[in-house]
Amino acid sequence: MNYLTDIYANSSKHRMANARNLGISEAQLLKDYPTLSATDLANAWVYATVYPEEIATAIRENEQE
Repeated sequence: MNYLTDIYANSSKHRMANARNLGISEAQLLKDYPTLSATDLANAWVYATVYPEEIATAIRENEQE
């Protein structure tokens, strides 16, 4: 994975975690983001569970932009 891909992947994880926090279903996320798979979402949920502070910080920073 290169640097830009890593940035995109981390950005997607916080977007997916935020969407889940807002009550958006996995089915809706897969519909809204057709390039994502169910495995991608499962990985995002695991990442958000392991790194909750990082996800919370990314969400706050994104909301300030």
